[in-house]
This record gives sequence, structure tokens and C-alpha cells, in this order.
Amino acid sequence: MPDISIVIDCGSCQVRPTVPEAIHNGYAAAAAKAGVPIAGDTKVTLTIKDYTERGIAERSAILVVSLLVPPVSLLLKDEIKADALIDGKQMPLEYHYRVPFRGIEAVAQKLGERTFEAVDR
Repeated sequence: MPDISIVIDCGSCQVRPTVPEAIHNGYAAAAAKAGVPIAGDTKVTLTIKDYTERGIAERSAILVVSLLVPPVSLLLKDEIKADALIDGKQMPLEYHYRVPFRGIEAVAQKLGERTFEAVDR
């Protein structure tokens, strides 16, 4: 199984520095769970193309409002959209959470898992 390389190419977006590591950790955890070793000599490239992160103030406000009006918490989301280059083929991948309790690192980890699933097919 190839290792993963993360590239940020989403214009002026500000990707939290912990996101690439969380993607890599999710990818490695999925590989370990499947019992598949990661070979360092090849890589799959995951390019972040779109990135949306709710800020702390926004997340707190959503949390308070969601107690009063639950559907309001579902209006905004943390989301990462990316393209994976797998064996010369480009594959769009994305993941998001609307629940205010989860942050962008959780989205990144799930995107790493999804990337592993795409490579493993």
C-alpha cells in the first residue's frame, strides 16, 4: 500500500496545520486496521481543493442555538474536499461534519480513512 502525501491547493483558504497530519493518521489507522503495511517507496497524492472550518465562536453559538432549535446546528459544517491521484487516475473525495461537537481534525481523519478505502479498491 502506498504512503500518502498531502498537498494544499485551495486558493486563499487557511488550512489548520494539524489537518495534514490528521489525514495521514486516518490513512495509517485504516491501513493498520486492514492489516496492510504502508510502503514508503510509493505515494498517493491527496490535494485539498476546498476547505471550510467553523471557528470557535461560530461553533459555540451553534451549540447554544442548537439546544433551542436543533436543525440550526445542521446549517453550517466543517468540510474538506480533495482530489486523490491514485495510479494516475484522479478521484474526488470529501468528508464533512455538521454536528458542532466534532472539529476539522475529525473530518481530516475520516478523509484519510476514505482515501485509504479508495486506494485499497
